[in-house]
Amino acid sequence: MKGTNYTTKLEKLNTQNNIELIEKYLDNQLDESEVEGLNAQLKTDADFFDFFDTEKILINSIQDQAKEAIKVQLDSFHEEIIIEEGEVADSDVENIAFELEYNLAELFDKLNTFTSNVNGI
Repeated sequence: MKGTNYTTKLEKLNTQNNIELIEKYLDNQLDESEVEGLNAQLKTDADFFDFFDTEKILINSIQDQAKEAIKVQLDSFHEEIIIEEGEVADSDVENIAFELEYNLAELFDKLNTFTSNVNGI
């Protein structure tokens, strides 16, 4: 069982620099030397490996939730668009597009706030 000392080590690793490094790694935004350095640290530092693994799971979960929320929103708009005769007025399309853009912006703002709050933990 991992105790308080282990938790303290992970808390020390929970820095903005480490989080940004992991995010860039997962987004393939690191150059070759940065990737090599990160991979070397993952092989030699078990605590950093655990921190990396936890962050990766967290980031993937946040992205999966965002994708699902967007899918639900798009499905909702799709249902609004379908009309018995299969035609939609241009003004309806514009209104739906505007509403979609607004809701997506709001969703991403909430996602960024959530990510910042999680990173602050």
